[in-house]
Amino acid sequence: MNTLPMTTPTSTSTHTRWLAPLLLAAAWLVSTPVQGFDHSYKTWNTLLTTHVDRQGRVDYPALQKDTHPLNTVVSQLGSVTPAEIGSWNDNQKLAYWINAYNVFTIRAVVDHYPLKRASGLKARFYPANSIRQIPGVWDTLTWKAGGSSITLIDIENIKLRKELGDARLHVAIVCASVGCPNLANTAYTAETIDDRLELESKKFVRNFSKVAVDPNKKEVHLSKIFDWFTDDFSSYTAATRYGKFNGPISFIAQHGTTATSNALTSATFSIKWLDYDWSLNAQ
Repeated sequence: MNTLPMTTPTSTSTHTRWLAPLLLAAAWLVSTPVQGFDHSYKTWNTLLTTHVDRQGRVDYPALQKDTHPLNTVVSQLGSVTPAEIGSWNDNQKLAYWINAYNVFTIRAVVDHYPLKRASGLKARFYPANSIRQIPGVWDTLTWKAGGSSITLIDIENIKLRKELGDARLHVAIVCASVGCPNLANTAYTAETIDDRLELESKKFVRNFSKVAVDPNKKEVHLSKIFDWFTDDFSSYTAATRYGKFNGPISFIAQHGTTATSNALTSATFSIKWLDYDWSLNAQ
């Protein structure tokens, strides 16, 4: 009696049933774009337009009442890897680090709100509602950004001042105080960063609480920012009568009114320093 060999037949239909879903999955992976970092800063922009007024004052109680959107922004900033940020152009990095500084500053205040006077003699030199009442707010508290843990002071001094070197950062990053530049109520983006920084520079130097020119007394009263960061403005050279402060005065002349520019560059004004108001920039 002849018998047929025992074999397992190959079924074309069986292979097809398994192969088709795999091909569909592969096609979906290829056609679906990878969701990268949101350079439009949509969530942060919404927070700013909702909770920051035109004078740069912040509604901290509202931000504290619903922390989810702010948590989302902090998480988004922390999701950026070293490889990712390394592939960005300078405008993207500048927008990222300015926004990060402002986000983390606001978050620090929200986490400690309402602010109360800290212990120690140094705290008594500042208002009870000042960010300076938060221990280590600039040099101890750390945040995840750009793929590492970083402090606010390192964002300012390393990422912004050293690596990117645009003096206009000083009118964009905000230390949650009245003496700081006003917090802009829209996010910075790479596409418009240059125009935005020019606009904020003009707003800052044309704000009499930051720069005040007295042509009768030949005095110019300046924010302490121009004293603390004098060398950062050295690329501005219009003024030549002010020694080591030629840079700050040149920056003011470039972004101030025509009258201010003409006055500061055609005569020598004595420089006076305005008191820095460390009160919280709250509504």
